[in-house]
Amino acid sequence: MELFQLRQFSAIAEFGNMREAADHLYITPSAMSQNLKKLEEELGTPLFDRAGRRLVLNEPGRLLLKCTRQVESELAEFRVGLDHLIPQAPVTERPIVVGGDDSGFISYVLPLCLRDKSGFDVLGKQLVNTEAAFTKALLRGEADVTVGMKYIGREDESIISVPILERQLFISVPESNELYDRKVLTPIDLDGQRCLQDYSKASSSLKSMFAKMGVHPIRAYQCDRSSFPLLYDNPELLYLVNVFRLLQYRRIPGRRLIKFEIPSEYFDPLYYMSYRKSNPYAKRFYEWFMGEYYEMFKNIRRKNFE
Repeated sequence: MELFQLRQFSAIAEFGNMREAADHLYITPSAMSQNLKKLEEELGTPLFDRAGRRLVLNEPGRLLLKCTRQVESELAEFRVGLDHLIPQAPVTERPIVVGGDDSGFISYVLPLCLRDKSGFDVLGKQLVNTEAAFTKALLRGEADVTVGMKYIGREDESIISVPILERQLFISVPESNELYDRKVLTPIDLDGQRCLQDYSKASSSLKSMFAKMGVHPIRAYQCDRSSFPLLYDNPELLYLVNVFRLLQYRRIPGRRLIKFEIPSEYFDPLYYMSYRKSNPYAKRFYEWFMGEYYEMFKNIRRKNFE
């Protein structure tokens, strides 16, 4: 039983709906459903009953929710106490090497998580985007953990892979655009729209997807770094924001962020964190990161969506 499973279970109990709970935690409903199934199999009992479209806690579920809230409360109390007891205490005696196939994670997510908080000394390492490269890096000790779209460990039981992040896209829509009041946007909605795209890592896959669907957005600009000045100078543009850029996105008056749903056959939706069971540094980093990641995305939701 993992902390991320308990957090997802708690969210399902809170919302009573798999999709709403998954949106709240920025993961896919299918991934959340699989994690709930594994948790129920481990415990040997269902945790919810269905009432129409709602998921309602049964007796074992209510007991687990009570225990989960106690665990979350005690962990929060522990973190506060630890901050006072040993502020910025080093957690490891050597740097943690995080390998990834997407520089966005290394460039945007890790610095925000680690800034003056963890005590971890982290080095980012760019890896070739193949399962073999990720597995080799872990087994040879070239990386302590890897983060990417590769599920590692199918053939090696010494490696754990856990879904940590949905590879979502959002669109910043100006108030003057007819799409402004929509709750969700799809590729078809972008046909003929003028867009600013800075998600350059996925440019080829998005371009291919649009071509296959017969959709023709107008790419007005494409850039790799600061896009915000262009938005102020061109207030009519739509802006594609990936989940990493969302961490740096500043709310702009007259705009709102809308989730951009892409069919899974065109866009692999999940990021995984993988590490060797025998690596204590990696396990400690994973446990810390999942707690920090959860808090970080709660703050993002409050800042940009509430």
